[in-house]
Amino acid sequence: MGLTRGKELDLERFIKSVMDEQDIPGLSVAVMQEDRLLYSRGFGHRDSGGGLPAEAETVYGIGSVTKSFTAKAVMMLAEQGELSVGDPVRMYLPEFHFSEDDISDAITIHHLLTHTSGMPPSPALKLALKDSLGRVDIEKLQKQGIWEELRRAPSVDSIDELMSFWADYDEEPLGRPGEVFSYSNDAYALLGEITERASGRQYEEFVRESIAGEIGMKHIYFHPGELVGRDQVTQLFTHEADRVVDAGGWLHAPAMLSAGFVKTSVLDLLKYGQSYLESSLISPNEVSMMSSPFFPCERDTYYGYGFFIHPNYHCLTVVEHGGSIKGVSAHFGFIPEEDLVAAVLMNIQDAPALKVWRGAVNTVLGVPLQDRWGEEPEYECPPDFLARYEGVYRSGEGVRIKVALEDDELAAYVNGDRKKLRPSGVNTAAMMRRGEEAGLRFIVGPTGQVEAVSLGLRILRKVTSGEA
Repeated sequence: MGLTRGKELDLERFIKSVMDEQDIPGLSVAVMQEDRLLYSRGFGHRDSGGGLPAEAETVYGIGSVTKSFTAKAVMMLAEQGELSVGDPVRMYLPEFHFSEDDISDAITIHHLLTHTSGMPPSPALKLALKDSLGRVDIEKLQKQGIWEELRRAPSVDSIDELMSFWADYDEEPLGRPGEVFSYSNDAYALLGEITERASGRQYEEFVRESIAGEIGMKHIYFHPGELVGRDQVTQLFTHEADRVVDAGGWLHAPAMLSAGFVKTSVLDLLKYGQSYLESSLISPNEVSMMSSPFFPCERDTYYGYGFFIHPNYHCLTVVEHGGSIKGVSAHFGFIPEEDLVAAVLMNIQDAPALKVWRGAVNTVLGVPLQDRWGEEPEYECPPDFLARYEGVYRSGEGVRIKVALEDDELAAYVNGDRKKLRPSGVNTAAMMRRGEEAGLRFIVGPTGQVEAVSLGLRILRKVTSGEA
């Protein structure tokens, strides 16, 4: 365990190879074990001119790593007796209404925390971001063929507008609460509002004062205006026509702050991670609940409260979460048995922050750098069986995947981008995503027909078995 200079050099060579392969402008990484900083360093640059280096103190967006802050706020309020995770959502948000009344009434805080409410993927986040979109963002949406529809739709600028959106949304539930996992930014936006109503304080005030302030986090920001004039804040980058360009300003969604809009540094995330290992803000029981494998979502992977859980990685429990949004690729987590915390932040979207994070953790654990959980096995599948997966699948978030059998091999066109699918089991396959293989799962209905696919942790329903 620990880090020798030789291990550090191996890790740094690995990080630089990932940066070169994925064209990553800048990243920061930090690792702590037993309350001791083992490693912290920046790589690359934080500005378009390349003159300002990325450093351990550099501030990045953390995307959906924010969800663990939201879950922690909920658990703090639960410990104080202000709410219970078994409470119906409508106890705090009586305006919330989705589909039939009995579905809405049955959704609890636990279901929101575990992404098992039955709420299907929706365009609400994009509608909440609409007013902060720049040229690069709009051009990407135009290429996906969804910008015109978004442009005409009303913005979702407040939690009231989000609940009005769901009251009018005509997509059927994915299932009864507790039956189906489908990752939902909307659910964590609702949790942020529940936090406000149960505590009587604004979400960002609660997180800033009762979480970040209590553990000594130096940087914690929610709104782009808070970053103006501050040192060590990264610029945002994106890939455009095989080159890296300035992505423009920060995206902002006031209705969705609690789903993915915290900005901080890797060193501050270590302090945050240490609060779990020390149970300094919530009791060991609440920490255990947050890191419990409540619901399976991918191979060897479960979801707890604001975290993904891997219960048996080299006989250890890995508790982690990632984030990806414009100019942001993030990964953070801890291993309780080893008193180990690590954080990786990058200044470009859709980059393999998890790969670097796992490499850093593996280095400390003394296992091969490339080891990973949830690897998709090899599997031989007859071509006539593969044909059952053909079709077009869509979600309300705007993701479209067309699966086709071409020369006895499966191919997936994700928003037009062709990717090879490698069968990995009955109704499962693997495809390349963010620099390494990721799994997807075809969902078979009661009639034996494929009805949906789980891709990127979201459920996409099958809309046709032919061309679209």
